[in-house]
Amino acid sequence: MDIFTSIVYIVLLIIIFVFIFSMGLLSPSLGRKNVLSVIAMGFIIGIVGGVFFITPIYDEIPNIAGGFEQLFNGDSEKITLEINNNTDINSLNNELKNIEGVKSVDLKGFSLITSNFTDFRKTFIESTLSRMDGITSYSVNTDGFINASTNDSNPNDLINNISTNIMYTGGIYTNNSYIYDVVTVESSKLNTVKDAIIEKDLVIISVDGPVTKTIADTKNNLLDHNLIIFIMGLIGILVALIGIFFDQIIELIKRIAKFIYINVYLKLKKKF
Repeated sequence: MDIFTSIVYIVLLIIIFVFIFSMGLLSPSLGRKNVLSVIAMGFIIGIVGGVFFITPIYDEIPNIAGGFEQLFNGDSEKITLEINNNTDINSLNNELKNIEGVKSVDLKGFSLITSNFTDFRKTFIESTLSRMDGITSYSVNTDGFINASTNDSNPNDLINNISTNIMYTGGIYTNNSYIYDVVTVESSKLNTVKDAIIEKDLVIISVDGPVTKTIADTKNNLLDHNLIIFIMGLIGILVALIGIFFDQIIELIKRIAKFIYINVYLKLKKKF
């Protein structure tokens, strides 16, 4: 939602509260039953205002908080991608680096999803991975999951070598294999870069960074929509009551002001 739309919503909300207030002003001359009707109308109109004007603005609060975080503390966000091994990772990374707002593209690692294997075969796979150049760390699960971190510039070949090795030495078939890239982007260009990545049919599995964290934390701390709408209904009742008892409220304010003037202001004036 842009600023202009938010301003329009706020103006419309003020208008409906002015309408409630006006009904309250007219209610004393309409009878006691109509006073109750005005209070009920205030509640209903307040709820309508909450549904149509407040909740759309309320939903933008996390993005506003993220904007402030970006302005004062945000520098970069990290997007983690899951890429099928059939993709030429080096060509893709060069394309990603040319997207406006991308600061760097780093290879995080890869995973293989295989047929199940025994503990003995697991030990053999771990021994094989430990001897392979380019693999910095790894984990192997007998349920058919092999994960590895790598600094190799050509992970496609590395994955193919592992797949071939485990198939010929242990009859373990690779069902799927994925490469994980971490794309570091300017915070202000996050949405633009995400759109460009989605256009390439790539899978985003996570987005991390100060702006993203602020947005997520703010969303988690927001009140439920139904509660906000109910509060707006109560505000509608309050505005109606102010209109109904407006003359009495003004008279009370005058009395308080007169009391303060006589018993506080004048006494202090005499002392000084």
